[in-house]
Amino acid sequence: MSFRKGVRRGLRLLAAVFALAVVIFIVIIFKTAGTDCLPAARIGPIEDENTVSSGFVYSVSRRLSPFFGDLVGRVRTRSGRLLNDAALEQALGQELQPFDILVQKNGFALSDTFIPGYFTHAVIYLGTPDQLKAEGVWELTVFDPVRAQLVAGKSFIEVDRHGAHLAALREAINTDELAVLRIAPPAATGAEWPGQIAQRLLANLGKPYDFAFDADTVGEVTCAEVVMRSFTHVNWPLRDIMGRRS
Repeated sequence: MSFRKGVRRGLRLLAAVFALAVVIFIVIIFKTAGTDCLPAARIGPIEDENTVSSGFVYSVSRRLSPFFGDLVGRVRTRSGRLLNDAALEQALGQELQPFDILVQKNGFALSDTFIPGYFTHAVIYLGTPDQLKAEGVWELTVFDPVRAQLVAGKSFIEVDRHGAHLAALREAINTDELAVLRIAPPAATGAEWPGQIAQRLLANLGKPYDFAFDADTVGEVTCAEVVMRSFTHVNWPLRDIMGRRS
């Protein structure tokens, strides 16, 4: 056997092993995606890592998740149908308030196929400088690292395979369908509420994407986990999937 043929055979073997791993991973996802929702074990920000997630299935899936998730995240067949919709941009500019959540349906993204639910992505609106001044939080030191970006119009927190970062309105509406959610503050909240939410939201910027979708890790996040960690007065339902709460 020549060296070149040996290399080709080795590459085919590696490709077959990778394909088999992907198939097994997909089967596990579809087998567990319908698991009954479990009540959240605790309410409030999760400060420790991996306190619940463990086991062989979790260990295997966590190692495969970054490769599978990054591969799937790259596949996008077109731009969103709402992109460059001037009327929508104007309406959102008039209606959005700080900390609104825009949930998206991205039918053009392969990841949309594997994430349960109709809306499969979310971005969080921080607000314009004028809106944040009206809320009394613009001068908080937590805004120091991002103030220039907010002035430049990057008013949305987005979490994708590149991690948590700020995005402009045009990126936030690069989708097929969207709905705007406005979460009411706790009943006993006071003037400190906007500052608390702002600090929780901005604390996630720069974190890498959580391809394992593990709600108990604080060093990596998904878009849903940013919402969960910020609006801590809501008892978010968590699922037991492949050894982790998600």
